[in-house]
Amino acid sequence: MEKIDLKGSLTEQNLLKAAARYRMYAKQARKDGFEKVACFFDETVHNELRHGKIYFEFLQGGMVEITASYPAGVIGTTLENLDEAAQGEYDEWQNIYPAYSEVAK
Repeated sequence: MEKIDLKGSLTEQNLLKAAARYRMYAKQARKDGFEKVACFFDETVHNELRHGKIYFEFLQGGMVEITASYPAGVIGTTLENLDEAAQGEYDEWQNIYPAYSEVAK
């Protein structure tokens, strides 16, 4: 894979904004007695880490300042967390990634 100089670009920032709350959701699912749901969140964490490794290889090092908004301080019930995760994934697919793609082009 050919390296592209992304240093200082909006694409560099976009690649760094992928933060997952799925570990906390897995813990809550286990607490609520939903082991299979917890395994789903654990697998999602694993996938996010693999994606992050791929994205990280595009970056050229140094310090990068990023800003992003995420819900903080409260982890909902397993049902609420599933709903939030589904909405977040849909938003990434429908809005965020297409916008990132346009910026990258």
